[in-house]
Amino acid sequence: GACPAGTDATDCRGFAAGGDDSCRWASDRACDEPGIGTGVCADGTDTTDCAPVAWLRHRDNSCITAFDGVCNEPSSAEFQGDGRCEALTDTADCMGRLRPAEAADHFFGRDDRYLVDTTVLPFRAVGLLTLADGGGCTGTLVGRRTVLTAAHCVLDEEGHLALPQIFEAGLQQGRRQGKARVVAATFPPDYLKSEGEEGFDWALVTIDRDLGAALGALPVHVLTAEEIAQVRRTGLVVDQAGYSWDTGENLSGHHACRVTMVRPDHSILHECDTTRGDSGSPLLLQTDAGWAIIAVESQFFDPETKGGAFAGGTLAVDSRAFAQAVADALAAEGAAEEGAE
Repeated sequence: GACPAGTDATDCRGFAAGGDDSCRWASDRACDEPGIGTGVCADGTDTTDCAPVAWLRHRDNSCITAFDGVCNEPSSAEFQGDGRCEALTDTADCMGRLRPAEAADHFFGRDDRYLVDTTVLPFRAVGLLTLADGGGCTGTLVGRRTVLTAAHCVLDEEGHLALPQIFEAGLQQGRRQGKARVVAATFPPDYLKSEGEEGFDWALVTIDRDLGAALGALPVHVLTAEEIAQVRRTGLVVDQAGYSWDTGENLSGHHACRVTMVRPDHSILHECDTTRGDSGSPLLLQTDAGWAIIAVESQFFDPETKGGAFAGGTLAVDSRAFAQAVADALAAEGAAEEGAE
């Protein structure tokens, strides 16, 4: 819907004709259309591969009452809705939460997300990072002016630093708890040259306002031996929250999902429902001292390549990788504040 009708004929040709397999990557047993697949094919040009998920085409959960159990789209031949939201914007409630394995989103068979209350901690410390290319990632306040996110959120495709533009904390339903401009970012140099090790996809972003002092910053917690043992037994229960691509400017979360594996390269696997836009989002553990960050979302793996250890969940970088860097950043903040006084 970004173009007026009739002005994007080349990209829309396959879809307008009822769908075909004209894409060079068609019939490779992976859906490659935008939104419902990898996006390397134009809309409607990988029809055979995308057939199992075609009912999700052009759909999202950007309605402000998505995930409430009531279909709020206009009624259609498929379902009865109350019309409070625009068509195609309340997918979870109108079409159901089951997701086929072929879907590009990583929901482990079911979408268990909900819209969280961003006026309270820990969620008001979580914010949307608007990237240089117009895309989005998620970040979390860990200091007065320090935001934790993923390294790939501060780099372009060539591996050059590309600062996000804006950080909006607690953004929900068009309202935010705070907004600041991004002025700097750091990430581990090994991220660009690592091979086979996944624990480098983290970054610290510096903003130009003391949002952490006003809204609250979340501490970083390194998993204890007992918590790691719990992962190995039945999984460690955590919460996750991020700005998923399909929920618009609304923060979605997954309550009581599990960490399933702790890996030696400072990464973990988990079963929280995440998708594009959730990169950099926090995995949160309720400790005796309150909520704390144990990891940041990194990536999930396509069904065709997901194997071995990665068959057990989605990858996140855990706090062993960045706890010292956060501590150093907070110490620098403290020294700067004392100098200003």
